[in-house]
Amino acid sequence: LFVRPKDKDKEADAAHMKFKDITSDALTTLAVWNAWNKNGAVNVASVSFETIDLVSAPTNYWARDNFISYRAIKEIERNRDQLLETLSREGIEVTSNTSSVAIRKSVAAGLIYNLCIRCGEYNYRWQSASDVFIHPGSSMMSSNPPRMLVCTQVRESTKVFAMGCTQIEESWIDELIPALMRERVWEIRRDYEMPLQVTETTKWHGNMLS
Repeated sequence: LFVRPKDKDKEADAAHMKFKDITSDALTTLAVWNAWNKNGAVNVASVSFETIDLVSAPTNYWARDNFISYRAIKEIERNRDQLLETLSREGIEVTSNTSSVAIRKSVAAGLIYNLCIRCGEYNYRWQSASDVFIHPGSSMMSSNPPRMLVCTQVRESTKVFAMGCTQIEESWIDELIPALMRERVWEIRRDYEMPLQVTETTKWHGNMLS
């Protein structure tokens, strides 16, 4: 979504900062989309994504000035239109909410199978892996990473990276993962000098919850 030319990296970073939300890549994308819809979309409203020559096409000034990928914006627009069409066809009511917490909760509900829990200074446990890191290009990349997040996918390159991250709060876990959906594990300890001890823990896709 963000373009960062080598000869204009500082300008690009400054332009991107006004869109970035440190709690969610989804909210960052939404901020770009809202700004595009308000300022940039009118510049190319008559251009067809299917037929446009992206190399020789006239520059979209808003996307250029903000170092945003025009191709990525149009792909988001197309996916959004397809989703709205599907919801309409299925008779599902579309509602709107501007609360960042509500948006993060809805993202988390859809991606909870990709729950990541921090198990080190910067690394996260994702399913059976414990060496997953927030991607450097994420708006959530910081020196103080959250304890819990969800991601759209996990991809391996130089390291194993979580992509499309959104921070979630521990207080949401009971709502996002009902008790009946969790794996329950019992540990029985017997010691001649101590009474029988039974410890119950719950897991979700390899992550310890309690």
